[in-house]
Amino acid sequence: DTINANQAEIHELKTMELKNIQRDMKVLTDGVNTVIAKLERAEGTWEMAENLYQLLANRVNDLEWDVKDLNREINY
Repeated sequence: DTINANQAEIHELKTMELKNIQRDMKVLTDGVNTVIAKLERAEGTWEMAENLYQLLANRVNDLEWDVKDLNREINY
């Protein structure tokens, strides 16, 4: 009886341990998925910022040429 009781208790402990591990894995998986989603949003924001920076740089360059052209017209 003692052996059977111990085996049943061991089985119960292993089952409980497995359930705890599965619960912890779900929590960790949810956390990792949240981090991945945030990184994807951050990457999208970064790409948008790079595109806006390039657009702004191009417009500033165009304005520089416009100012140079205007100065030439004024000086002639």
